[in-house]
Amino acid sequence: MDKKIRNIIGSLIGVVILYFVIKHYYKVLPDIVAILKNANILLLVIGISFIALGIGIISFIWQLLFEKFYGIKVSVLRAAAMVFLPNIARYVPGKFWFVFGIVYLAKRWNMKTSHSLTVTVLSQIFFMLSGAIIGTSFLVYKSQGLIVAIFLMVIEVTAGIIFWTKLFHSLAQKNYRIFGKDIEFVKEIKFDIGITLKCLGIGFIMWLLIGWGLMFCIKSSLTDFPLNFWVAIMAIYAVSYIIGYISFFVPAGLGVREGTMSYFLPDVISKVDEGFIVLGTRVWTTLGEILLLAFIIAGLLVKGEIRREHYEEYK
Repeated sequence: MDKKIRNIIGSLIGVVILYFVIKHYYKVLPDIVAILKNANILLLVIGISFIALGIGIISFIWQLLFEKFYGIKVSVLRAAAMVFLPNIARYVPGKFWFVFGIVYLAKRWNMKTSHSLTVTVLSQIFFMLSGAIIGTSFLVYKSQGLIVAIFLMVIEVTAGIIFWTKLFHSLAQKNYRIFGKDIEFVKEIKFDIGITLKCLGIGFIMWLLIGWGLMFCIKSSLTDFPLNFWVAIMAIYAVSYIIGYISFFVPAGLGVREGTMSYFLPDVISKVDEGFIVLGTRVWTTLGEILLLAFIIAGLLVKGEIRREHYEEYK
């Protein structure tokens, strides 16, 4: 199937799914709007800040892997830019922009494109893997057999990509051929248990921060919402995010993520509160990404790190 046609179909699918999600909550939309009007702004800001911090944590995985495999210490701000700015491209149909963002920043900072692309993809894999482990634990608890099997498959595939060097290189080459070029892998990527556990640990911290951020956002309007639901909220969001992420045809998992959250939220939550959480989560996480983006750009400008760079190893 032609890429343009596939992207158009994916966008349409996302819009249709989102339409049915909104339609499901249409009758209670006035109540949801009323809840939003009574939001505690301070708690909302704290929540969005936690989400931004959680999303930004993945930059430490990027920094750790780049130094581990290529012996170069990159600043956290540049690592955040490398891993996060290209990731915004998931809102645009097609994977061209994701790879283009990495290639552009790598060339600007005179990093080897193969190194930057490799580490960025690996960071995304650990992001997915840690979320899949959290999501699987929740799904086992909820006795969702079929979806547990799917998530176990996600874990096995991502782990396989990490430890099967030739497979990972093959996938990276396939992505880079968007530009009609081949990546030259001078050095093979080989993981050990230590680096794997460190990256997974950072991934778990990331999801915990996002979970707390979502809970703060929910509590900003639903003051009586039980705090002990935060684990479920974190796990459900991880499940919905990954299902949205692997829905390759749909940009940013539009509609898919909301539909998944709606399905898994506990039955004890009223329809009004459920709609508020489902629709609000998309808004809060998007605002978190915007906040993180602003922080990265401001930080790079203030520290002068947006300029072109020449690392000694690459001169």
